[in-house]
Amino acid sequence: MRPTDPDALVLARRADGDARALTERYAGPLFTFLFRPAGDRGTAEEILQDTLLAMWRPAGTFQTRSRVSTWLFGVA
Repeated sequence: MRPTDPDALVLARRADGDARALTERYAGPLFTFLFRPAGDRGTAEEILQDTLLAMWRPAGTFQTRSRVSTWLFGVA
């Protein structure tokens, strides 16, 4: 049996209506990525929330041309 891609599982959860799927997997890494260029915690948190909100609806239309993390970090 081939292991299931964790990114695909996250998108499947989101498509099934799990509003926390993206946040649970990506909030920590995205915050770390955003913190340095943002310059402070508050700004990084605001950008993080804006990014996750922007990706919440289109998550069901992701077309696997890249990894989900690449897509999210690109938006951030």
